[in-house]
Amino acid sequence: MENSNQSDASQISRTLMVHESVSQTPEFQQYLRQEATRDLHINIEAKILALQEVAAKKFAPHTSITHPRLLVLQMQDDHAPLQNLGSPSTPNSDAKGKIGPT
Repeated sequence: MENSNQSDASQISRTLMVHESVSQTPEFQQYLRQEATRDLHINIEAKILALQEVAAKKFAPHTSITHPRLLVLQMQDDHAPLQNLGSPSTPNSDAKGKIGPT
C-alpha cells in the first residue's frame, strides 16, 4: 500500500462497516454456505480478515499483512500440519565407468 491515501482508508472503513451490517442477513449467510462448498483460493471471509488487519494497523503504508490466500489455508483444518523435510537426496547414478576427455 505504498500509494495509500485517505480515500483508500475511507473505502476500506466503509467496506468493513457495510460487511458488518450485511453479514447477519439470511441471504449473506446462504451465500457463505455456498461459497464454503467450493474450493476457492480466496473467499470473502479471508478478504474481510485482511482488511481488518489493514485497519488495525491504522493503514500504515509500509506494514506487512497476511495474504488472504494464507488466511484461507489457515482456516482449513482438514489437512495435516506441514513439515519441512529438507531437500530430497540426489539419486544414485546408474552410469558405469568414467567419462573420458572429449
